[in-house]
Amino acid sequence: MSVAARKAEPEIVRRPAKSSRSRKFVALEAPLTDRQKHVIRATFVQMEPALDLVAALYFLKLFDLDASLREVFAAPAKVRNRKFTAAIKLMIISLDRPDELKPTLKLIGVQSRQHGMRVSQYVSLAEAMIWTLDQSLEGAFTKDAREAWATLLSRMSRILSGRG
Repeated sequence: MSVAARKAEPEIVRRPAKSSRSRKFVALEAPLTDRQKHVIRATFVQMEPALDLVAALYFLKLFDLDASLREVFAAPAKVRNRKFTAAIKLMIISLDRPDELKPTLKLIGVQSRQHGMRVSQYVSLAEAMIWTLDQSLEGAFTKDAREAWATLLSRMSRILSGRG
């Protein structure tokens, strides 16, 4: 039986609710399923030949969403695009080893905040990525692909922002 065919019951990570009077637990997120990882990899393979163009499109959308991010990503376009490509490849390589990536992401997050990145801006980063994937993959960016990428980006954003 293939990995994609197996259906594993997702394990829910829980934490106490913020209210100190409440003893209820709030579900944070289920880890990425094998199917979600497969979908992320498959969509990446489709856009990989055009990653330079994808990166350029991403930054156009990102700066449209939040012009103040131009200061954070002030490097020349060629450098920004190279870093974008490296970051996407790192995410793909690390899908099966999220705990190994966590220290690196935390360090990148600290460095980004030192360069002016605000925690609230991670929403714009994720929104620009989802939009870029949708534009780049067109019909191949299905509801399942959108949900898988959104889950991955949400997890990465929490770690980068120092909340995960």
